[in-house]
Amino acid sequence: MSHRYFPSLRLTVECLKSQCRLSLQLPGEGKPTTGMLEWSVELERVYQRWRERYRDYYSLLGSARFAAFTQNLYASNLDEYRTDLWEVEVVLRQTFNHWLRQPGCAQVRDQLHYWLAQRPSPPPRLLLYSSDPLLQALPWDAWEGLRTPAGTLGFAIQQAVAIAGPLSYGSSLQSERPARLLLVGDWAERRQAIQAQLYGEVRVLELRGSLEPVCRALCDPKGWDLLGWQTPEHSLAGILQGPLGQALSLACQRGLWLALVNTADGLNLATDWLANGLRQAVILQQPTPEPVAAVVLESLLGGLLAEQPVAAALHQIRQELAQRDLEYPVLQRIPTLLERLGPELSGSEGDPEPHLSYCRRLVLKFRAEPAQIARGESVSIQVDAPEAEALELTLEPPGQPQAWPLTQSSLSLSLSRTTRLTLTARRQWAGQTVTQVYTCQVSVVDRRGQSARARPATAADLLAQALATDSSVAALSWVQQAAALEPNQPEVLYHLGRLNRSLGRIPEAIAAFEQACRYAPTDARAQCSLGLLLLGQGQLEQAEAHLRRALALDPQDIEARRNLALVERKLILTPARSRPRQHRQQLLLAGLVLLVFVGCLALTWRRLRPEAQPKSLLQLSHRVTLPNGDTSNLDQVSEV
Repeated sequence: MSHRYFPSLRLTVECLKSQCRLSLQLPGEGKPTTGMLEWSVELERVYQRWRERYRDYYSLLGSARFAAFTQNLYASNLDEYRTDLWEVEVVLRQTFNHWLRQPGCAQVRDQLHYWLAQRPSPPPRLLLYSSDPLLQALPWDAWEGLRTPAGTLGFAIQQAVAIAGPLSYGSSLQSERPARLLLVGDWAERRQAIQAQLYGEVRVLELRGSLEPVCRALCDPKGWDLLGWQTPEHSLAGILQGPLGQALSLACQRGLWLALVNTADGLNLATDWLANGLRQAVILQQPTPEPVAAVVLESLLGGLLAEQPVAAALHQIRQELAQRDLEYPVLQRIPTLLERLGPELSGSEGDPEPHLSYCRRLVLKFRAEPAQIARGESVSIQVDAPEAEALELTLEPPGQPQAWPLTQSSLSLSLSRTTRLTLTARRQWAGQTVTQVYTCQVSVVDRRGQSARARPATAADLLAQALATDSSVAALSWVQQAAALEPNQPEVLYHLGRLNRSLGRIPEAIAAFEQACRYAPTDARAQCSLGLLLLGQGQLEQAEAHLRRALALDPQDIEARRNLALVERKLILTPARSRPRQHRQQLLLAGLVLLVFVGCLALTWRRLRPEAQPKSLLQLSHRVTLPNGDTSNLDQVSEV
């Protein structure tokens, strides 16, 4: 199925020293309408203040995801930060519209109003060209010139980057292979939710200092469809000019056409991403914490699975985020779609837009219960396939396919040996047959519990199965088995702590992270995770030590730095009597040392101080004791 563009208007905004030039190109007209605006220093100042408020709120919101065990450490400040962000957002929109009301922009505004009056439906697309990141980040959707008399937005705004050179797609874009999604960065906790929507491969790569694994993955001959890059604490300035840029170009030649980018650079490197061959990129204008960015990715993926163009899917995301403005204020305008348009792509009627082939899961559930039976017992096969038109079940061994009736949701089988079950689902879509394959396995054991087929015996195999499992409970079971085999494996212990934390088992998570730190003291992830858990338990001194260690191992870890500052602030505010006994002893010893030092200083000063000398011996009054015991004062002293 191919998607077509509506006729597009092009608005080019260029910064010329102290002025900005607007050029509006209407479809079918050769000469553009231009306007000149004096640059507003006040607008730039308000935007910078808005940017600071945005980062303050979402940085705090990213830390608040640990609220299950940090209680009110962050919640008390979220309301205040949210109110500040809303207020500066209103000021930014007012200042932006005031800037665009200058007389030099009158002709451009008139042309836009005329176009809206002629073609109110469907909303035409407005391509916004600008190479300046500040101009790209301004709230163009709030411009009064783009709204109908009823106050609704009359254009579908899309930012574009004009790059010279041909644009071509790899052959895998229209192939029948399953969709492939590569996620780089902090996506581990979202992989299962994404995999539940998508039929295909979802691979997650964590950045640990070296980009070599990412370059190798991008050069995979099978090709990729979507790339998710999430490193909100790190900059990519200059990285795309080296091997990573070459690998990205090769991946685009093999079918990669869309990327979701969330980095510390925001829009500053948007052109670099598209210059390496990407057709489209959804870029978050501001660095956004992982849980919030994952909401955007999952919503975008859901729209693509519903066969929507990227622009339509992004429009739907903004509407959903606008309804959740209390939780995610002003986030609806942060995701920005940038498109690479070369000279040969006019964006007019008839230009095809890239899209995913059919990649929704035809089968939502395919499992065998129980997964382990005794020889001769029966197993129940359960299937939920609302999108499939034909199902076929194959058993290995013996390997003979069986047709599965669509009206039947379960089947009982008696097995005598370990069997691999394969379910093939098919349906017709866009003139072609969509085929998807799902597998599961039933282990048959004898009375002593021995299986005819050996189970995975290594911790690496068990850990791999845990990371590929959709259920956190099942994943924890696999990781526990891996920890039993190799109790000193740091990677196993780290995931054991992570899964226990996600299930709310905080004591078990702390114990696992402590062991991970013991066997891998240079693992910054384990140090930071342990510090956060100890912070939630009120063990401030221990939390401070682990967070400092994590920050020393990874100075770019913004989360460790932020929580370390929180620990230090709480230590200052915590009364001395509520601190541990060891800390009180240290304070007492320091006070004793200070007292001794002051005493020694006073004694030295007293010894060095010159004593006052009497003016004359005759001025002295002596008290003399007589032999009979009487005393008398003698005012004079005989001379010797």
